[in-house]
Amino acid sequence: MKTYAFLLRYALLALPLACASLFSSCYNDEMDGCPSGDGPVTVRLNVSAARIGDLNGSRAEGDIVPADEHEFINTLKVYIVNDELLTVIDLSPNLSTDVLAQTGDLKEWHSGPITLEPGTYTVYAFANIEKYNGEYEANQSGVQERTGEEILGQCFTEGNQFLDLDLYQYRLKDPAASIDFSNGMYIPMSGVSETVTIAGTGDMNNSGGASFTVYLDRLVSKVNMTITDLPEQVNGNTTVTFSNYSENVPLMAASTTSSHGERKATTPAMPLLEDATFVDGSYQLSFYVNETPNDANQGFTVTLNTGDTSSGGISEYRAITDRTDIPRNHVYPLSLMFPEYEPDFDWNSWAAPIGEYTPVVTEPEPGTYTVDIAEGAQFEFIVTGMNGGTLDNAVWNVPQELAAFMTDMSRDNNALSAALSAGVGVGTQIPLTVTVTWTDNVGEIGQRTMTRTYNVIINTVDITDIKFETQSNANSTRSGASGSYWLNREYLNMFKLK
Repeated sequence: MKTYAFLLRYALLALPLACASLFSSCYNDEMDGCPSGDGPVTVRLNVSAARIGDLNGSRAEGDIVPADEHEFINTLKVYIVNDELLTVIDLSPNLSTDVLAQTGDLKEWHSGPITLEPGTYTVYAFANIEKYNGEYEANQSGVQERTGEEILGQCFTEGNQFLDLDLYQYRLKDPAASIDFSNGMYIPMSGVSETVTIAGTGDMNNSGGASFTVYLDRLVSKVNMTITDLPEQVNGNTTVTFSNYSENVPLMAASTTSSHGERKATTPAMPLLEDATFVDGSYQLSFYVNETPNDANQGFTVTLNTGDTSSGGISEYRAITDRTDIPRNHVYPLSLMFPEYEPDFDWNSWAAPIGEYTPVVTEPEPGTYTVDIAEGAQFEFIVTGMNGGTLDNAVWNVPQELAAFMTDMSRDNNALSAALSAGVGVGTQIPLTVTVTWTDNVGEIGQRTMTRTYNVIINTVDITDIKFETQSNANSTRSGASGSYWLNREYLNMFKLK
């Protein structure tokens, strides 16, 4: 019923245009059918911010979905330019007394009667951009910085030449990062009409005049993130970030001369339990990101930092989206899932109680990755695979302040090998992490690249407290009595969904 009412509303909005155009105006592709005459014509203009698209959500891609509070017009600039690129009228209204506009909730603006000479015109409209910062390439002066208000004043001056090149080169710098409703920074928008040709034989007031609508597009899009089953490691310190989207956004959607810059913008770390809303059994988190053109080789990175530093805990989840672009003025529904995966490890250690390095039985504490290593002993930890996926790589991370605790350290081929330094006493705990990346093939979702960071803790023990490997407890496939030995593989499930 809501969809029907929404479509009916816009059908009624378009009705005056359909009727009036029979008398006074037509689009360029209907030039041959335009009536002749040279008298002034009365027209009316509508500016609407009510349209927003939907990306791969429950609706078909591109469907119109409603925007939320404060996502509409706060301030508005409107200019009419003729076919000689002269700004003939500045229609920018003063909305300071409009109650809806003051909170960014004005969905549409309607002009009064506008008298135009017969001719061809284009209408440009901009909402909420005055306080945003941007830049453009001037012909001889290099990159010039301008606020939104300054660039509009430069490009549109009533009675003067329209500087279209400057307008189409102008880009806002990371506008998504500046949106702040509480401080009057509402979503920046821009729109341009189709070229309209107006012809008539006199004042068309009797017919109501021609009426046409300019639709505003938000320069950013909104990510609606849903998490149904939180990992058990989530706590009050858990944050979410979304990264690898464009750092700049061209003011005009059709611009081919303005750069989006590099894909290196990222959201702040958003406190999950603080910023998300719990609705119908799911956590929902919404935020804005810049329009980002397609790059088939680069998706967007979503990172959930759990804030969990416990042994065996997962300190970070990371994944890359299948979607590689985000058009302006869209909503991107994104559901985070946390399927269960188990990295496969080989844990190896050698100690030298009497001259020769002898293999030690190295088994993490049950349910954790806390590994007892004798003081002064050598060790090697290897990620050998990912149960449920195909291992791409594993990177071991040793905090800089702890590097002195180890000697002869090597990190390559998914392995960390070293020896505990002399002076690292019994009872010392050395927290490490290993970041594992793998590809996954799950149902209809298809292949995905996933990354998680696991916590590993070395617990230094006295050499008398370790168990040396003997023929009876060694892997029966080994031969020899010294050197590097593989221990029996441990399958450790770090994380269970409740």
